[in-house]
Amino acid sequence: MTSTSWLNMVYTKSLNKKDMKELMSKLSNRELFLLGFNPTLTKSDLTEEDGMYYVGHIVDMDGDGYVDEETAELILLEYNNGVTEWL
Repeated sequence: MTSTSWLNMVYTKSLNKKDMKELMSKLSNRELFLLGFNPTLTKSDLTEEDGMYYVGHIVDMDGDGYVDEETAELILLEYNNGVTEWL
């Protein structure tokens, strides 16, 4: 099955449990997150550039969405523990 077919099935919610399990096994945590699922994310799921990590897809923030490593780890810790509202 092509990736376009998978995406169409996800958006139309027409996947059965077997197909959903197969899809989940083929996608990375980052792809699952972008599709609206809530997988556990690690630093390796973030885009890293010169020691800065992009978290703009997790937290709505001012600026370009890049934070230092320590801040990225704190954001991931909160996200992975179910925090959905950010100050």
